[in-house]
Amino acid sequence: MARERGIVSLVDGAQSFGLMDVDLSDWQPDFFSGSAHKWPCGPKETGVLFVNERMHEEFWPSMYSAYSGSRGLSRTHEGMGQRDTPALHTFGVQIEFLQSIGQNEIEARSRELASMLVEELSALDGVHMWTPAQADRRGAVVTFQPGELEGQSGGGRARRRRNRGGSSVVAATAPGVRFSPHFYNTGGRRRARGRCDSAISQKGPLMSASFDPQIALLKSALRYAEEYLTAIDERAGLP
Repeated sequence: MARERGIVSLVDGAQSFGLMDVDLSDWQPDFFSGSAHKWPCGPKETGVLFVNERMHEEFWPSMYSAYSGSRGLSRTHEGMGQRDTPALHTFGVQIEFLQSIGQNEIEARSRELASMLVEELSALDGVHMWTPAQADRRGAVVTFQPGELEGQSGGGRARRRRNRGGSSVVAATAPGVRFSPHFYNTGGRRRARGRCDSAISQKGPLMSASFDPQIALLKSALRYAEEYLTAIDERAGLP
């Protein structure tokens, strides 16, 4: 539709790259960007930028510096001076790891976990689902509001709860809570759920004492989600 009207398009792939089997040869966007630290599970401050060949003559660099590339647009657009070479190398290794698993398998696994969360959270009284019920209209992000609990405070800044490895397991968003299950969510979730319960019980500035009924409801949602995710693992024969 954009091409038909002569409109330049940039596809923000932050929530698709690393999760879905992205085929740019089929999409043919003018530009596509993807973040490394989200679904690809790579290092921060790295990512990908695809520039369609038809846009090469229209895409001018905004800065010139040392250490440019030797091929194509890298000769004019990658002269950015010193960069974090180890992070770039790590990103490439991580992509190879994901390819060894198979992007279709990763997407199917993440979508299956998300669907189970949607189904079981939707069955709980007092839970409002923001994520669409239709599977073809969602990815692997599940957002819901337990009771009247508001997800943001302090100038709209989201509060995240993290596991020991540093990856976000649950995030407070507006309004409510967001789960982002991924292919690595297999066994051992009881400990993860315990850490979530502990973080929720501490409340802090996000969840004041006045939210006690909603906190209990969220704990119930976590318990149901953990039980059904474990059931998926058992059916798949995972530890």
